[in-house]
Amino acid sequence: MQRDQQGRVIAFSGLSLPQTAHRFELGERELFTWCAWDTLFLPALLDRPAHVRSQCHVTGAEVRLTVEPERIREHHPQTLLVSFPPAAAVSTADITGSFCCHVHFLAGPHAADDWLRDQPATTAVTLDEAFELGRNVARPLLAAR
Repeated sequence: MQRDQQGRVIAFSGLSLPQTAHRFELGERELFTWCAWDTLFLPALLDRPAHVRSQCHVTGAEVRLTVEPERIREHHPQTLLVSFPPAAAVSTADITGSFCCHVHFLAGPHAADDWLRDQPATTAVTLDEAFELGRNVARPLLAAR
């Protein structure tokens, strides 16, 4: 959770009011997310589709997605991967500094290879795999509704 100087919550569980690299539009409301992966599971938790705009962390290529609670409806570029750091490097006390800062959209296998070359033990999965991982993490929260 992040708070502003007045103590108000401005970011929580991946959803952010302050601008980040991942624009997350819910209808007319423009929000942001802490990392690329957040854009894939938050629509299910919020039970609303989202339009996502971001960029490839390596090439700077524009990334656009429409993510519905149950599926990714469309995405560009056609081949899109998501990077993940090694689990051993993640600290729940600093999720944005140990996890989110390593979770990026990568526009294709060449971009993924370039990113992974300099990131020991980091992996990249397909967009569909990242979406399913997010659904698995969100499933207990969805069941509690």
